[in-house]
Amino acid sequence: MPDGPRVSIGLPVYDGQNFLEPAIRSLLDQTYRDFELIISDNASTDRTPEICRAHAERDARVRYSRNATNIGAAPNYNRVFEQARGRYFKWAAHDDVCRPDFLRRCVQALESDPGAVLAFTRTATIDERDQVIKEWEARPAFAAGSPQQRFREALRPRETHPIWGLMRVEVLRRTPLFGSYPGHDLPLLAELALLGRFHEIPEVLFLQREHRGRSVRRYDFRNPHRAVVWYDPSKAGRLIFPRWRLLAEYAAAIRRAPLRAGERLRCWRELLPWLRGSAAALLGDLIWAMGRIPGLGKPMRAGYRRVVHALEQARLRRVARGIRAVTDDRDVVLLVGDCWFESEKFLRRKTLPFLERGGRYFGAPADDETAIRELERMRREGATHMVFAWPSFWWLDHYTKLGEYLRSHFHTVLEDRRVVAFELHAPRS
Repeated sequence: MPDGPRVSIGLPVYDGQNFLEPAIRSLLDQTYRDFELIISDNASTDRTPEICRAHAERDARVRYSRNATNIGAAPNYNRVFEQARGRYFKWAAHDDVCRPDFLRRCVQALESDPGAVLAFTRTATIDERDQVIKEWEARPAFAAGSPQQRFREALRPRETHPIWGLMRVEVLRRTPLFGSYPGHDLPLLAELALLGRFHEIPEVLFLQREHRGRSVRRYDFRNPHRAVVWYDPSKAGRLIFPRWRLLAEYAAAIRRAPLRAGERLRCWRELLPWLRGSAAALLGDLIWAMGRIPGLGKPMRAGYRRVVHALEQARLRRVARGIRAVTDDRDVVLLVGDCWFESEKFLRRKTLPFLERGGRYFGAPADDETAIRELERMRREGATHMVFAWPSFWWLDHYTKLGEYLRSHFHTVLEDRRVVAFELHAPRS
């Protein structure tokens, strides 16, 4: 709006007292000052209202409102955007932190690059004590001129950090915003990528906090069918299909985007690998729905578990054949992640989980440095190969320094769409 601030920041919150104070303070301490901070309290039951009112009383840029009832996370996220008056908009989470130059650099990027629809910065993950756990790598594919390349990047199984960047309001209004289903930020990011280039600022100015109470950890992945109620309480008891909804939203984004015929076809093709990787989840949605039919629920769920187990065993046999071809029975193979079962039966090799304590899987490492240190310890103790099977490929994206270390120090003896294996006998010269 002509008379409004240039930037609007929307902060939806529910019971965020633990990290809300530093999140708000990091926004109000920005070196760029022409903005409004819109806080929508979703009927919190802790000290959230007290914290928000105190900031609204001290700083005229803060606009605080409180919902009479909990309307759900997705409607609350959309509500703060609907109240925005600025030319540019940013969502802010109650537990994340922006360094002081975040807004200034993002505004400069959008003003100097009219073709960019979104500006974001490099990201680091911090813990509950504000200690940096990990710095995330750059994502230059979002700046590509090709919509297909940007869409492919949005479909990768990665964190959606750019969604916390600064966006042009007129572009964001062309999207359906956030939907009431798990993973709703994924199709929104994909649609924005189809609508234009992203401008990435190379400095780490956004800090995403990882903690036990983080909403996506508590709701999205453990039970996506129940998670829908957190996104929108009005959907309680309804029959929903989370993974099918993601597919529908990706397809709708391609249809809505202003693409040439060839570009549109290539974007449809980009969905094929996603479909292959989502086959089990898509089938699981259907089985879950049929399982609610009286009299069929228990046998349907049992049958589904049997089918999934059989498919997993068939996949592991294919992986095992490839690994056996590049190892012998004297080798010790490190298996990455927690997706393996009956591994020695399939591989006919001595195996150890990574990370390992006392021969048992110990969980994922805290950071790249820990992963590399543990790798070298196990290598000294006799490990000869390290294997990433398809469900654990995310390790190579998440632990980027570990991936770089492996590829620069050791030979890749097998790499296809199912498995990546490194020989650890001796470092590369």
